[in-house]
Amino acid sequence: MLLACAPATMSFWVDHKADIHGDVPDKVPRAAEFLIVGTYGLGTPLADIEADLRTERHERERSWITD
Repeated sequence: MLLACAPATMSFWVDHKADIHGDVPDKVPRAAEFLIVGTYGLGTPLADIEADLRTERHERERSWITD
């Protein structure tokens, strides 16, 4: 059962350009591991994921502007 649910688990990250990316956890590029915003399983409300990604993207954009 766990293997059947695994593809429903996604990791999302925001890169240094504030672009949002997502993939299954096993396919996250090594260079992006420290940029991961979260790993979400089946049933996580999309609004929660969106809020997390928007917050992180905003922080990265703000950090980029001030650097």
